[in-house]
Amino acid sequence: LLAACEAPVVPVALRPDPWRPVTDPGRFYDLVAGRRLSAGEDHLVFFNDGRLGGFYDGQVLEGRWRWDGDRLCRPARLGTRTLYPDCQLMAWDGERLRVTREEGRGSRVVYAIE
Repeated sequence: LLAACEAPVVPVALRPDPWRPVTDPGRFYDLVAGRRLSAGEDHLVFFNDGRLGGFYDGQVLEGRWRWDGDRLCRPARLGTRTLYPDCQLMAWDGERLRVTREEGRGSRVVYAIE
């Protein structure tokens, strides 16, 4: 009786991944340089002159950014703490920027591009 009540199993098509890698410095520059990136209370700006600034985890963020291969690298300071010079993978979904830390193996943050 229970088998008669079960709905048939229909395979669900996988949706394509909306995230597209940003591996070209010119493309990154066009998408976000000089624009505010926000994730909740946190925000940052990759300035046109290579500076990085913003507010993250309740502290001032300052640093520099540059490209190395297909990753964006940034030495920075958060408050009084010097951050390790991480190179990160960037991806774009048409509206937002996703940053994957630690050479693309670490945690991810998704920023609204304003």
